[in-house]
Amino acid sequence: MPGGGRKTQEFPNGIPLPLLVVEIAFPVGIFILVVWFMKSGFHSWREGALLAVVVITFICIRWQLTNFYERKGLAIPLRPRQPGK
Repeated sequence: MPGGGRKTQEFPNGIPLPLLVVEIAFPVGIFILVVWFMKSGFHSWREGALLAVVVITFICIRWQLTNFYERKGLAIPLRPRQPGK
């Protein structure tokens, strides 16, 4: 899971390929952007905005893919446990 958080979905048939590609491409893209910023220098707010756009785009794509797989029945959402139940 991104950021090492708890799992929010269970994939009984294994994680689908598009979701796996997104999960792998995101850290690679962030690493490339950070290296590029460090090499060229962080000159303006536009570089920070580009990084924010990449992060927001990743979140939206992952959210849409997860919802798609939940609707198709390929992902089972895991609800948080209620304390005391």
